Amino acid sequence: MKNKKRFLGLIAAALLATSGWAQMTFTYSATTATESTMTDGSTLVQLPAGTDLNGGFITAVKVDGVAVDAANVTPDPTKTFITDGEIETFVYAGKAYSFRFIAGEYFTAVIFSDPHVAQDDYDGITVANMQTFVSNVVNMGKDGGKVVTFDKGPKGFVPTADIVFCLGDMDADKASGDDFKNAIAGFNTAGIPFITMAGNHDFVPYLWDDETTGVTLEGASADQTTLTIIEEQNATAAENGDFEITTFTQSNGDVQPKPFAFEFKGVDFYCGQTYWYQMPYTGKVLISSSTSGLTYYAADGIIDALNTYVEGRKGKAAVWMQHYPFNYGDDCDRWWLDQNKNGNTIAPNEASAYTTAAQKKDKLVEIISKTKNPVHFSGHVHSTATKTYSTLTDHTIDNTISMAAFVVLCKEGEGVVDIKTVTF
Repeated sequence: MKNKKRFLGLIAAALLATSGWAQMTFTYSATTATESTMTDGSTLVQLPAGTDLNGGFITAVKVDGVAVDAANVTPDPTKTFITDGEIETFVYAGKAYSFRFIAGEYFTAVIFSDPHVAQDDYDGITVANMQTFVSNVVNMGKDGGKVVTFDKGPKGFVPTADIVFCLGDMDADKASGDDFKNAIAGFNTAGIPFITMAGNHDFVPYLWDDETTGVTLEGASADQTTLTIIEEQNATAAENGDFEITTFTQSNGDVQPKPFAFEFKGVDFYCGQTYWYQMPYTGKVLISSSTSGLTYYAADGIIDALNTYVEGRKGKAAVWMQHYPFNYGDDCDRWWLDQNKNGNTIAPNEASAYTTAAQKKDKLVEIISKTKNPVHFSGHVHSTATKTYSTLTDHTIDNTISMAAFVVLCKEGEGVVDIKTVTF
């Protein structure tokens, strides 16, 4: 088989110059098939995930719009075995035609984090620079835009931004969100689904650098503003991407962190907001540094709801993300324990099955491992790195002031194929 393909490749090299504008097209048994021209001149044919490429999925052949006998094509495309993603060359009447057949659509996700838009005192990006970043992401792979080349996947594939994620810390601490919304508006204008979530600078009922109780005076009103921004933007993203979002909540607590999940192009995306164990709580606005009058609840119900959801989708390809990384130095565990820099914390007013950072992480890894080919992304640390916790690989991305993002090649039904760190 390899020798035959090499021989046909030599024929193609000799004959492509004579093929001119002649075009070979196929009729497929699949209900949907999309074709595009690759940078190497071949035609990329993307078929539904699970399509059997071992002969029979091509049912008829045309050259320049005229039907031809498939038996007169070498090799016969209605019978030959096709290797997913590899060049297949067909010769008819002395002319060669090259194709790459893919069972399952390839698409590209762009992931960035910690823009801190207009947060001058915290390494934040300006609105104007964020708009430039957005414009460059929108134009990736288009005329004049940045071209990203993956090491894996179909050769010659030119990625464009099919879906974009922000992993939290959207703007200045608990701000109105107007600067952030203006900065990212280009995604919505371009019709690209843009998903955002909360970081610890966006949604937290306590302040990290407070030296006493760890409570911030902004309280629930600011957190609700954050949630409204996220929900409104995600609703726009769901409309642009034609998907439905499932949120995970529990009955107690007026203020819910609302982590969420959805399916996009055959891959499940799980978005944990700050992190999956963020506590729901009651109360509207704190009037002092005391927690008096507030009730904090353990997030066990959210974790249970997530586990039930994943059980119902067991084995499906998945991409996971939250603001906090799993494993990043000695400081990492305190984030998972809701502690500020002095070790102060607000404990939930009820018993929890997860009282240590290891218990929280291990449970989440257990749930994640039920999905197919899971890869995790996070932010928070303003650094690009790849680290491992247990069986899980976690990729952290630098903050957006560096114009950095992950460009992630995904495949329908398979999940993450390749990851590139790109400066926009």
